[in-house]
Amino acid sequence: MCAALLGGAVTAAVGLTVLVSADVGCQQSVGGDIAPGDTQQRPDGTARVLPASVSGVVGALLVLAAVALILTRRADPPSLLTAAQHALWLAVLMTAVPGLLWSVAALSSTVSFRGLWGLAATAFACLPLVTSYVRPTIMIRVLAGCLIVPVTGVTMGVWLPLLLPIAVPVAGMWLIAWWLAHTAHRIKSDTGSGGRSTADSTN
Repeated sequence: MCAALLGGAVTAAVGLTVLVSADVGCQQSVGGDIAPGDTQQRPDGTARVLPASVSGVVGALLVLAAVALILTRRADPPSLLTAAQHALWLAVLMTAVPGLLWSVAALSSTVSFRGLWGLAATAFACLPLVTSYVRPTIMIRVLAGCLIVPVTGVTMGVWLPLLLPIAVPVAGMWLIAWWLAHTAHRIKSDTGSGGRSTADSTN
């Protein structure tokens, strides 16, 4: 985690430096999102902070992916499943903090139903995590289905850039968790097949 935070901070600083040197402006439309074809420029730094934060997230995910690669080659299945659950906890944290803050801010305004979006996002992020403890045998399938939502958010980032700082880390952490869990189940299957083959040959 420390290495991931350091890698994210370095890539975010590099990305921000590049954006500042390139004199990137800020594109924004109503609600903070960019409509197709909108070229409105606002020099308030938003278009620098968002890409820099996303680059920092990508850098941290690359470090975590390297750690996951090492684990898949050296760790046993229980350790891989535990690491997958840790990745799911991180995804929940990344979703719950902005989601609950959004809910509190929206529920305190006149249009209170908007606060349900934050609560729904938090509950949805908890689904794979709860499944990993209650029904670990179907966690891989649940993760594969849930991945559709953050991946869709990443693809829609061209028009909804405010989704990217949340969708990118959630998609990345869920992909890492899926990879770890899938590797753990594959190792279990291979070990079981090897054990049965040895027993059959002995008999």
